[in-house]
Amino acid sequence: MCKIKDYITNRISGNPWKRRQSVVGLIEYFSKRKKVLPFVHLIRFVEPLLDDPEYYFQKGIGWTLREIYNAYPDKTLCYIKKYLLSISPIAYSAATEKIDKRIKQNFNKERKRNRNYKKSIKKFSLPDTDQTS
Repeated sequence: MCKIKDYITNRISGNPWKRRQSVVGLIEYFSKRKKVLPFVHLIRFVEPLLDDPEYYFQKGIGWTLREIYNAYPDKTLCYIKKYLLSISPIAYSAATEKIDKRIKQNFNKERKRNRNYKKSIKKFSLPDTDQTS
């Protein structure tokens, strides 16, 4: 079994699979121990990968957020709400599997409202004009 320092090292690895393991491995790490790291330390594993476009990274982020929710439900909900519009659909789907349906519905409405707003802005924005010609 890995030690927590291995997860920290893997989090910044050039190897994408080690970076993914730094997040997904936390699930196994905590299932084998009785003590869970503080919320702020757990989120430090998630945040660097939020923008990673790879499907497997995003799925891992979602799983990890879901497991963090089991230990810190209120803090995790606040975190998801704060980053609601920047969490990928893949990560969001996995992260919100176990949350209260009413809370999830509110989150879904906010995400949908933002998508619709972005579409309307794109639809009515002026085309780029090249001033150099």
